[in-house]
Amino acid sequence: MRGAPFSYHGVSVIEHPAGAITGFRAYFDPRSLGLQLEHAA
Repeated sequence: MRGAPFSYHGVSVIEHPAGAITGFRAYFDPRSLGLQLEHAA
């Protein structure tokens, strides 16, 4: 899959009290991403 394009839908949550980033989380469907990787191999 090296260099092949992929895409996913999701959301990123950034916590930044007082202007400093203290947390980051990404939520997405790993199954959907895994299927793309399988088909690209």
